[in-house]
Amino acid sequence: MTLRQLRRARKPTQVRLAMALGITQDSVSRLETRCDVLLSILRKTVQAMGGTLSLVAEFPDRPPVTQKERRRFPQGPFTDR
Repeated sequence: MTLRQLRRARKPTQVRLAMALGITQDSVSRLETRCDVLLSILRKTVQAMGGTLSLVAEFPDRPPVTQKERRRFPQGPFTDR
């Protein structure tokens, strides 16, 4: 589902969403047509529509790891911090 489809499903106009995000309607329009969006922008956009963003990492040898909001993923064998 694209950001535009998500916004339309949730019913706010681009103008309303822009006001909630503190940006212009034109910026919302451009955001909706982008192929690659920063997670921070996606999180703010989803929150402005009343939702919560979750990120799920799936690996073949373990259960899915879920990140909600700003919490960090647990440390794994391939991280050095």
